[in-house]
Amino acid sequence: MIGAAGALLALTVVLKGTGVTGYESYGVAARVAMTAYAFMFYPARWLWPVQLIPLYELPPRLDPFSTRFVVPMVAFALITAALIALRKRWPAGLAAWTLSVVMLLPISGAVHSGHQLAHDRYSYLSSLGLALLLGGGLTRLLEADMRRRLGPVIVRSVALGAAVLVLMLGVATWDQSKIWQDSETLWRWAVAIDPQCAVCWNNFGTSLTAQKRHPEAEEAYRRALGLRPKRATVANNIATALHGQRKDVEAEEMLRLALKLDPNLTGALANMGALYAQTGRLAESLPYFRRAWAQDPYFANLAHDYAAALLEIAKSEREAGRAIQAMALLQETLVVSPADAEARRQLDAMTATRTRAAARSDR
Repeated sequence: MIGAAGALLALTVVLKGTGVTGYESYGVAARVAMTAYAFMFYPARWLWPVQLIPLYELPPRLDPFSTRFVVPMVAFALITAALIALRKRWPAGLAAWTLSVVMLLPISGAVHSGHQLAHDRYSYLSSLGLALLLGGGLTRLLEADMRRRLGPVIVRSVALGAAVLVLMLGVATWDQSKIWQDSETLWRWAVAIDPQCAVCWNNFGTSLTAQKRHPEAEEAYRRALGLRPKRATVANNIATALHGQRKDVEAEEMLRLALKLDPNLTGALANMGALYAQTGRLAESLPYFRRAWAQDPYFANLAHDYAAALLEIAKSEREAGRAIQAMALLQETLVVSPADAEARRQLDAMTATRTRAAARSDR
């Protein structure tokens, strides 16, 4: 019951917090293969935790009859059938296996979200029952020793083996912590283990962008785009790396590609607006800022860049004698950034000037 409740809670979070992969992309056969893969992958990684990486990417096209998926499906069916057959003699085995399956359901192929096929870090979900099973077996062994049902050599050998195993896992954990030292070391390790992981290359590029190592970031992003040419977010990231190198023409071309792949990508819209504003093409920046704002007004730096562009255009309109247009732009600025003191000062000044002019004309 506790496992089922935990699985239901996790499933609710997935459905509400993230986008769920549609069955039109990965049909029923693919979902069966993905689910069986998850049921076998996580216990295997828990039992043999070597060369761990953050994620394993979902193939763009999943063949359920490939060896990668047929083997887990057959293994899952055989293990489940064997445990059902042994349920009277060994009920704990079936109970632990059932708990593992129930806990893994929310992250299996049945309800899927994201670009990943599996995550090493979720192997603990399958271990909850299996660890109890192993612990219970060790306890039974010690009880048998106390009752003199087993020879001391057997008991000491198993106990020593368990201690050595715990020690080895501790050393492996310490070694793994060096890989998770920071984002760069983590994703550099990931792309070394799985060079075909586009998400890993993209995240590696993001870690380099954070350090303003834009040429290296561009190379990583281009590796990601080469693996997944239809990912607009990656094209947008390449544009960011190009802009960081002052290659604005190339950055604009890449942003156009990103918006061609996904016309509603907020990041690409905001970046195109910022690029135009920074290169003096203020009027061209506004349509992109407005579309980005309509989709996500809280997007990083959007309000600041959008408001700054509006202020500059309002200044030009005022200097050209187009007061009404300038005031409309200042009002829009205050919608975007209500605390903008300069926009408020200019709008108040222009409003007062027009009020005095109207009063003089009435006299």
